[in-house]
Amino acid sequence: SNFTHAQPLAKTTLQMTWLWAAVLVSAVCSERPAESRNLLSMKIERKQLDSVTPFHQFANESRKALVKTCAETCVPAVFVAATGRSGSSSLLRMLNDIPGYRLKGENGDIVEPMFQMLRELEKIDEDLDNLRVAGLYAWLGVEDGHSWSELLCGVQLAVLAALNPEPDSRVIGFKEIRWNFKEDLADLELLTKAFPCSKVVFNFRENTTSQLSSMDSLGGFDAVEDNLPYAPQAAAKFSARHPDRAFTLPLENFTVDKFNELLHWLGEDQNCTYVDVARVNDNQSVSRHDSLGNDSFIKCNH
Repeated sequence: SNFTHAQPLAKTTLQMTWLWAAVLVSAVCSERPAESRNLLSMKIERKQLDSVTPFHQFANESRKALVKTCAETCVPAVFVAATGRSGSSSLLRMLNDIPGYRLKGENGDIVEPMFQMLRELEKIDEDLDNLRVAGLYAWLGVEDGHSWSELLCGVQLAVLAALNPEPDSRVIGFKEIRWNFKEDLADLELLTKAFPCSKVVFNFRENTTSQLSSMDSLGGFDAVEDNLPYAPQAAAKFSARHPDRAFTLPLENFTVDKFNELLHWLGEDQNCTYVDVARVNDNQSVSRHDSLGNDSFIKCNH
């Protein structure tokens, strides 16, 4: 499948993204100044609690509607899993030249905390026999289990809220260099489950000596460096598990032909062709223009 006919997110997913959040916030908050609506520091007054709508009157149906919408809306997404100092910013620039693509840059590994939360819930499910102790009130309700469909929907909405894509986005996503390569990309597995229509572009550097030298000269890549030895094998395993959803593009293969191969794999080559390759500098500027003399590295027939 490809993203050629994907509709702008404003028509589907962006409306869904805020539905559940709006329901929760409206249930506990009256109208407040915009500057005080930070959910992390929000204080609920007693008079507000007195007017809260009972849970069963709004949340149950809203939860069902939300999960139904998540299940029926397959968000077109591309995630760039890179290793740092591997040309990932240039790759991001090339992808965003495709009309309707709105991929964001690094986000500090927002998926990892969500992955760890779900991992802990899985451990609880696996340990139910030990928790099923008569009179152990501390784990009350543990046998009710968890709504995994809602949890995955929550991951999708959290990522969309963090990315906050433009309403006219056709394909969304982000590039990141902080991945759990040591555990065979279990965090990326979660992300692709939450976004079942997503695709992954792996980006690394075959010359790891030069890559490490570049990291050391800039500094701040310690955690990424620790993961680096595990990256090629983890990416290969992921690609073997999902052969139709993974594309590998090392820095050494940054050529117009290879990028057009990527364009074909994405299903975006019907009207567009890459004509040059972006080279993004450390200061995030583009080092040269394309052969057409403008800022675009792709030529499309609209």
